[in-house]
Amino acid sequence: MFRLGLRNVRAHRTRFVLCLVAVVLGVSFVSASMVFTDTLAASLRSTIASTTADLTVTAESAVDSTGEGLGGTNAKPVLLGADVVQAVSAVDGVAVADAQLAVTGVHLLGKDGTTFDTGRPMFGASWPHDQQTATFGLTEGKAPWGRGELTLDRGTAKRAGYQRGDLVRVVTATGTVEARLIGITTAATTGPAAESPLVAFDPATAQLVLLGEPGWTSVAIHARPGVDPATLRTRVQAAAGAGMVVRTAPEVIQQAQDAVNTVFGNAGSVLMLFAGPGPRSGC
Repeated sequence: MFRLGLRNVRAHRTRFVLCLVAVVLGVSFVSASMVFTDTLAASLRSTIASTTADLTVTAESAVDSTGEGLGGTNAKPVLLGADVVQAVSAVDGVAVADAQLAVTGVHLLGKDGTTFDTGRPMFGASWPHDQQTATFGLTEGKAPWGRGELTLDRGTAKRAGYQRGDLVRVVTATGTVEARLIGITTAATTGPAAESPLVAFDPATAQLVLLGEPGWTSVAIHARPGVDPATLRTRVQAAAGAGMVVRTAPEVIQQAQDAVNTVFGNAGSVLMLFAGPGPRSGC
């Protein structure tokens, strides 16, 4: 048996060497893919955990489909009014309560005036009132102020060829907005806009150009030192009232991490398809 195998190897030296190389390359590719996806996923999970507020207040239903929405659509985000923000801000034990806005349905126009393909749905967001509750950070430039300024996340700005100082046009539910790119940000690390293309405006401008009306999609809360978030949650839920849901940081983190695991699990499976031998490899 051994002699027969040796004879076959000698007779097909080239095929044997190529198969050996293919196996080595395949194993290396699988190992590299697993290390890469696991490392990147772990980094994202760590970032999510470190940037999530103690409590997050949102509407029980994120979308209202009972009437005409923004831009003539049949659905619109359920908004939190100033009364909800004021009520939860006044709760004993709340150190910071930051009203935030993040909506989809935003489209970036390229330098040629056509819609730029961002790959994933683009979000429009309000600049955080307090950096303790920020889900994205500034890497270059400064925060936007007024209708004439905006920021883009680093990846989107690079792919679209925009640099600080350029005039950028985005289409929102209220129309086309032209503003100067004043800053570059990271992508959001948590919330509905996590890891998605992101354009941000100052809070007042964000409501004006993204909604056309006052309102917020969430309130991020940090507890005072020594206050148990679980206990604070009960008080915040009572103050927020019916139709609102209050989630703790572990709940928000778990939801975001599940999404990360799904994305990178699928990505790893796709990458490992390339490690297998082709149908005509002969191995």
